[in-house]
Amino acid sequence: MRQLGGLSIGGDSGQKSGCTGQTANAVCLLQMRLIDDTHTVAARWLPDAAHLAAAFPKGEAARMISPIVGQVTLAIYAVLLAAGGVIGYLKAGSKPSLIAGLISAAAALAALGLSITSGPWGVALGLLLAIVLFLFFGYRYAARTRKFMPGGLLAVLSLVVLAVMFLMMDWSWRAPPGG
Repeated sequence: MRQLGGLSIGGDSGQKSGCTGQTANAVCLLQMRLIDDTHTVAARWLPDAAHLAAAFPKGEAARMISPIVGQVTLAIYAVLLAAGGVIGYLKAGSKPSLIAGLISAAAALAALGLSITSGPWGVALGLLLAIVLFLFFGYRYAARTRKFMPGGLLAVLSLVVLAVMFLMMDWSWRAPPGG
């Protein structure tokens, strides 16, 4: 029997699992999230956590946050990108800003639509869009203008969206270790 934070993990078949009680539930849930997705991997690495694998549908333990959070994030991102393009056009008369803002907003809305209808593709598109815009605006802020508005703000906003999309990704498609 091994000890993990005062909880007993593993042991003989006659001993009770350490994954019981209120405090152990968080530990067991964390164990399931750290393990890929399959019941066999869970049983191999944490024999007493195998009963938890049945509680989660395939792929559910691999996703970190609710799909609604990602969809709301993409919707807000699309609105802010479009608003930024319009403001750039109205303040500076920049047609490239308007076009880029509207195209980026359309891509975010497409990612939102795909995440609602076909899940993983929308999240992947949202992640890709956030990476591209983070690199673009991060470069503009760091190397060219050094002005927080708009480059720095949009780089930070894109980084937040990137983090949410990364947590939204369903990583269950990866092969289990040794497989």
